Amino acid sequence: MEQSILFVGRHDSSGIRFYIGEELHQYDVGYLTLGTESNPGAIVIPPQASEFVVDAFCTPKATEGDAFVTQCVYNTMNKKEVTLGGQKTTDEMCLQTFTYYPRMNDLFVCVSSLSAAAWLTVANSSSLANIEVFKQWLHSIQWTPEAVAKWQLFHKNSSRLVRIIGGSTFETESLNTLPTYQDLIITPRCNTANRRTETLLFLLFIPLLMSI
Repeated sequence: MEQSILFVGRHDSSGIRFYIGEELHQYDVGYLTLGTESNPGAIVIPPQASEFVVDAFCTPKATEGDAFVTQCVYNTMNKKEVTLGGQKTTDEMCLQTFTYYPRMNDLFVCVSSLSAAAWLTVANSSSLANIEVFKQWLHSIQWTPEAVAKWQLFHKNSSRLVRIIGGSTFETESLNTLPTYQDLIITPRCNTANRRTETLLFLLFIPLLMSI
């Protein structure tokens, strides 16, 4: 609720209650956003792709020895046109935001995009000079299955520019290619039948708590 004018007699009914103390906490919760930049220089997803992977890499330079790899997987079999990175409802993003504790003051965002040098291997300099011309060029590509496969390899093997943003930090780092890594192996906890049973037990447990 907006209360910057401090109206008298206005009560909040959102259900959220705030407690304000006199002393600051020693540590705060932090938020870290990883992924790619939200623009066509980072995300170009061809149509008619059953599984198009967009990788992002945050270097150990940003997180003192730890490297973070994030992945977005897109299915565009229902699309007839290319999908570009951006903030419109028709665009796509590849961002993951994590809550962690305690907060680091020098790191809020670590995102990557394909480098200008990488784009020059597939487009001429005049296409890259103007963003609208660049978008038109991407929309003009004939996205055959072969072109989609080649585009996936281009995206996977291209050099990247990593941006590290914090309170007083704004750094960039170049990567010739993505480092090799092993995907996280997810082991299923239970089958579908067990999940249904757990859900039913949970739903039965709620009324029990409410009656106590």
